[in-house]
Amino acid sequence: MAIDGGGSKSRVAFADQSGGIEHLPVGSGINAVDNPAWEANLSAVLVGSEARIARTVSAVLGLPGYSEIPAIDVIYSNTAERIVEVDHTILNDVYMAYDGAFVGQPGVLALAGTGSMVVGRDAEGEPCRAGGWGEGFGDEGSGYWIGAEALRRASYAVDGIEPAPEFLTAFLKLIDGTRQTPAASINSWFNGLAHRRSEVAALAQAIDAWAEDGDPTAQLILAAAAGHVFRQVKAIEARVRVDGAAAPDWSYAGSVFESALFTRQLTHLMGREPRPPRLPPIGGGLWGAARRAGWPADDAWIDAIAQGLANESDASTT
Repeated sequence: MAIDGGGSKSRVAFADQSGGIEHLPVGSGINAVDNPAWEANLSAVLVGSEARIARTVSAVLGLPGYSEIPAIDVIYSNTAERIVEVDHTILNDVYMAYDGAFVGQPGVLALAGTGSMVVGRDAEGEPCRAGGWGEGFGDEGSGYWIGAEALRRASYAVDGIEPAPEFLTAFLKLIDGTRQTPAASINSWFNGLAHRRSEVAALAQAIDAWAEDGDPTAQLILAAAAGHVFRQVKAIEARVRVDGAAAPDWSYAGSVFESALFTRQLTHLMGREPRPPRLPPIGGGLWGAARRAGWPADDAWIDAIAQGLANESDASTT
């Protein structure tokens, strides 16, 4: 069993020794750092799975913010003991994505979703990371950062600091801000958000669409986002690269990489193509749980998991 927790949504999947997959519907975010409803959301996504959990021999929980704030680690651990009553381990969700991308091989993973972080393992196999400091003063290049930058650029347009009339018009329409003054609309929308982190991050999808349509302000935002993630990647490369060795493979995870423009820009900055993830993050959790259970988890099993997860994803979008 694997749980892939995120700031905006969560996923749960079960796998058997033949590589068969059962993937539960996507649930709400389960970030204990900023979401008071995280525990209820975790319980909700597991409703109806009691029999499956009882048959589970091992589980990996990828939870946002784990191993970063000791008090949050205690909360996560206590809740997991109560809700997931089987052998389990907890990872930071970004390291679970790393396991999915590389399944035991070395590399550097760039994650840009609601938040952002880049991770790798050094020559001694120890994990290392850059970014992931949260939306208050970090997470540059993430969905939240893109959304916050869009708000900033819209405010600049209102003030006449950086005129961008088409961008401002589209932004006000997006937030349904056409019935008040522009300033009042932006302030009312932002201060009325129920869960600021995920709702600001959700703006990134519209920014990407506008960038693809040629809006220069949106294009600048995505280019800047790619530049921030690139800086994080280079910081980790410097820590994991052995003197004289070729640059390590890099891979990716997170919703921001659904933007073709962002991905192209980051690939251009990197100077080489990314290695496609072998498994998505939830698959990294299943691989880790299988290894914890003593299953072979060989290439054939990994390929079956990848196909099963792809089929589940295709089915959920049709």
